[in-house]
Parts: sequence; structure tokens; C-alpha cells
Amino acid sequence: MFRHRKPDRKFLWTGKITDLVELIYGLAEMSCINEGKVSIKELSAFFYDLFGVEGKDAYRLYADIKERKSDSRTYFLDQMAKCLNERMERDEGELAKRR
Repeated sequence: MFRHRKPDRKFLWTGKITDLVELIYGLAEMSCINEGKVSIKELSAFFYDLFGVEGKDAYRLYADIKERKSDSRTYFLDQMAKCLNERMERDEGELAKRR
């Protein structure tokens, strides 16, 4: 059985707090944690503690996210998907060069 060990250092959230809240809501909507049986209040408290973020009202921040007028209201999640896809393409390109 593979066991994870506790990290040697603390991890701090260095992005925008609204980005973290967008991630929290995304995880909640996908039922990725506790099969979706967890409140936003509980999830936000966990992630705020995990990343050393001063507690902000996640519901208010979510309301701000919903008010975004750009092409996509899920800017952070969209950027995350774009960056991850670009990394995979780079990795595939590097692998192809080695063959």
C-alpha cells in the first residue's frame, strides 16, 4: 500500500482568493470531495486552513464571480484547463523528440 507522507513545508495560496473560491465551487459541483456531501462553508474552511488563507465569505465571493461580465465567468478554471493542456502538449513534444 502506498502511503503519503506529510509535506516538509507549508503550502500557501498565492493566487487570488476568488480563484480559490472558484476552484472550491468547481470541486463541490463535481462531487469530488466526500461524494458531494459537504457544504461550501466546510470546504472553504478546509481549503482556507490548508493554504493559510484568511477566512473570507465564500458565498459573497461566489456572488462576485457570478457577476463577471467577460466571455466566461469561470476564468480561473478555464485558464487552469488551458495551461494543463499546453503542458501535456509540451510533454508529448518532448517525448517525441527523444524517440
